[in-house]
Amino acid sequence: MHLDTNRYSVPEALIGKSLEVQKHWRKVIVYDKSRNVAEHDRILDKRDTRTTVPGHHVPIRRKKDARVPSKEEQLLVGNDAVLDAYVAELKKRSHGRGVVKLRRLLHLQRTYPGEPFLKAVRQALKYRLFDLSRLENIILDYTAGDFFDLS
Repeated sequence: MHLDTNRYSVPEALIGKSLEVQKHWRKVIVYDKSRNVAEHDRILDKRDTRTTVPGHHVPIRRKKDARVPSKEEQLLVGNDAVLDAYVAELKKRSHGRGVVKLRRLLHLQRTYPGEPFLKAVRQALKYRLFDLSRLENIILDYTAGDFFDLS
């Protein structure tokens, strides 16, 4: 809420609602109907200052819990031991939780047939290749004669 170029906080549930504001010499009191919802010391000597009472704003939790596996990891892991090992190594070599690379790997798994995909993952893990463009090229090499007419 703005008052005399300064900002005073109110509970988030009341944002956008019409509130009654009483400006006293030392205090600013905010009412929702007849209920006192916020009380602040009035800022007289400063301009463009923000005052926030603890509890008025829910803290922003930007990072996901790293201990909980992402949805992509849950979908990839559990079917094949080689794929599980590849996912674990790919996560180690990725920034953060590795969701972007896991999402791409899941896309490759869904796009290409299962046997050539797992064969390519086995070879990539053997030679420590964690570049997903290279993995896709290996998959295409294995599927070249069976599924595509490349003659």
